[in-house]
Amino acid sequence: MNYVEETVEKYDDREFKGHFRLSRKTTTDLIDLFNQSDFNPKYSSGRPNVSVKKTVLLSLWYLGNRNSFREVSDRFGVTIGTAHGCLTRFLNFLMRIKGEHIVWPKEQQRLEISRMFTRNNGFPGAIGAIDGSHIEIPKPDKNQDSYINRKGYHSLLLSGVVDHNKKFIDVFCGEPGSLHDARLLRRSALYATISDNPDFIGEYYILGDSAYPNSDWIVTPYPDTGFLSENQKIFNQRLSSKRVVVENAFGLLKGRFRRLKGLENLTLDLCSQLILGCCFLHNVCLDEKLNSLDDIEEHDGNRPPSTSFSGTLRVQQRCTRQEEIFRRMFAS
Repeated sequence: MNYVEETVEKYDDREFKGHFRLSRKTTTDLIDLFNQSDFNPKYSSGRPNVSVKKTVLLSLWYLGNRNSFREVSDRFGVTIGTAHGCLTRFLNFLMRIKGEHIVWPKEQQRLEISRMFTRNNGFPGAIGAIDGSHIEIPKPDKNQDSYINRKGYHSLLLSGVVDHNKKFIDVFCGEPGSLHDARLLRRSALYATISDNPDFIGEYYILGDSAYPNSDWIVTPYPDTGFLSENQKIFNQRLSSKRVVVENAFGLLKGRFRRLKGLENLTLDLCSQLILGCCFLHNVCLDEKLNSLDDIEEHDGNRPPSTSFSGTLRVQQRCTRQEEIFRRMFAS
C-alpha cells in the first residue's frame, strides 16, 4: 500500500492537518530540516532506507493518534521495528531543535505577555502560569510504585509554564507520577536557574495554584481556611481565571496529540522525549495560527499601555509578592 506516495497526496489541506496535526507547509519545512540533520541515515545495510517524508509523516501520525505500532507500521508499509526506529530518530531530532520554539521570553516579549496578563483586573508583572500534568504510561520495569499517582495509575509528570497564548515557555518532564507538584518544581531546571540567578526572571513572576510554594517569583492563592476576607476571595478568583490558561494548554496539547492520553511500551527516556516533542509541536501549531492572524490588539482602542508593568513591583521587607499585588489590586 503506497499510503504516503498516493493517498496522502490526495488529501486536501484540511484532511492533511486533521491526520498529521500540522499544516502541509509546516510539515514540508519540518521534513526539509530533518533531511538536513544527521538523524537522517544516509545508507543502510542491504535494505532501502525509509524516506525522510515517510519517517516524519509516520511519526506525526503516531503522535496524533492512538494506533499501536502494529497498526501504524501496517498503514505505512514498514515493519514494527522500522516504525519504532523512525519514531526514535524523529524524537531525537525534535530534542535537538526544541529550543527554537520552547523559549523563555526576552524583555520585550515579557512586557507584551505581562500586558496581556494585566488586562481585566489581572496581575501586572506576570509572564506565565505553571502547572503539572500526568501522562499515563505502562507499568515500568523498575521502581513501579513510585510511578503510581494519586489516581492510581502509572504516569510521568509534565511541568509546564505557558504564556497568555497557551504557548509553552518552559517544560520539564520525566519525574515519576507520585511526586507532588512542589517537589517536581524543586527538581526542575527552571527552579535551579532562578535560585542561582534571580535576574533570569527579574521582577516578573509566574502564577501557580495552591500546590506551589508562595514566593518572590511564584504567586499563589490565599489558603482557604474558612476565614478569607471578601477581597482575598476576589483575589483568588482573579488568579484562578488568569492561570486557567495553563490548564487549557494541557487540554489542547492532549487533544491535539492523542498519544499523550496513554503511552505504549516505550522506555522511560523515550516516553519523556515523546512528551517534550509533543510540547514542541504544540508550540509550532500555535505559531501557525498566530502567524496567520492579524494582530487585532494593535487596533484596540481600549488597549492598556505596554508600560503597564514598569518593573517597579518590588517585594518590600516582610511583604511577599502576593501581598504586594493584593495591596495594589485593592488600594482604592
